[in-house]
Amino acid sequence: MLGSAKALLVSLSALGLVAAACGSSTKTSAGKAKSTPAAQGTATTADAAMAPHEMGDKGSFFLKGVEQHSDGKTVVVEDAILTGTSGWVVIHEQTGGAMGRIIGESTLLPPGTTMAVTVSLMHPLTTSAPVVAVLHLEDNNNTTFDFPNGDQEAKVGGAVVEIPIQVNVP
Repeated sequence: MLGSAKALLVSLSALGLVAAACGSSTKTSAGKAKSTPAAQGTATTADAAMAPHEMGDKGSFFLKGVEQHSDGKTVVVEDAILTGTSGWVVIHEQTGGAMGRIIGESTLLPPGTTMAVTVSLMHPLTTSAPVVAVLHLEDNNNTTFDFPNGDQEAKVGGAVVEIPIQVNVP
């Protein structure tokens, strides 16, 4: 009896170690497992820094971006969604926590989802810095970005669709 109890305890311990090594996962709405830092244990500062920033509504206007390394001449926004209209992703300086001047704008994006939007900066970054990506709408049908006299910011629930992005320049 003692031998079988010992074997059972060893088996259960081994099973526990295997389960812990595999980590936890959560199910997405598509039913696929999605690993999350919280499910794996305590999130680190690096996990938080590399986590995507998202804002908006995927059914109307939406932006998603993540911290990145750059030569300082471009910023990449992972996803931009414009429903029913075309528009731009515009990059602003961030100074003292506030949005500053425009330093870059994308080409005119078509309605729908655009992935990996590369924005060339007319004022390149020379050091690492936070920037703000803002979604703007083509609202005067001239296909030229002419904010503030047109092409206002996209809003969801009264809030401008904007995300912070940390750009690391070597």
